[in-house]
Amino acid sequence: MKWLNQLQSKLNLKVKNKSAFIVLLFLAGAILLLLPSPEKKQAFSDPQVNMINQTDQTKKELEKLLTKLVGCKVRVLITYADSGEIEVIQEENISTQTQKDITQSQKETKPTLDSNKNILVKKRSQPNIKGVSVFCFSPYQASLADTLCRGAAQALGAPLHTVEVVFQPIT
Repeated sequence: MKWLNQLQSKLNLKVKNKSAFIVLLFLAGAILLLLPSPEKKQAFSDPQVNMINQTDQTKKELEKLLTKLVGCKVRVLITYADSGEIEVIQEENISTQTQKDITQSQKETKPTLDSNKNILVKKRSQPNIKGVSVFCFSPYQASLADTLCRGAAQALGAPLHTVEVVFQPIT
């Protein structure tokens, strides 16, 4: 009951019936437990944030791959032409009205939501690549430039002419 006395002194409460006070505290705690918790938004439910994380992951994986391939430090910069496309699952509602021998139909489409009120995605396409810059921290070597250029283009599925290799000699 020491904790009860400390609580009373901190809250400046004067309780005559301590057992009733304890029951009241437990009831208040039970009510708080029964209240619904606020909904937490998850980062992966936002398509834009998910796409940014995915493109950043692609860049890091390509840097690791090219570094292992050529044996020197490599950094990659990928420029995208767009953010890709997202096709959502649609539900259709058709309503018809008849007035004085005239029938009107209205078709309304809206995205389908799951139980967490997230939009259901049917298909997600990768963003189109505008250009790729590969920065190699090594003296220039023609064979190294060719390997880096072809490796980046092949790994990303990008046209060869969109890849540029830049050498930065280590001093």
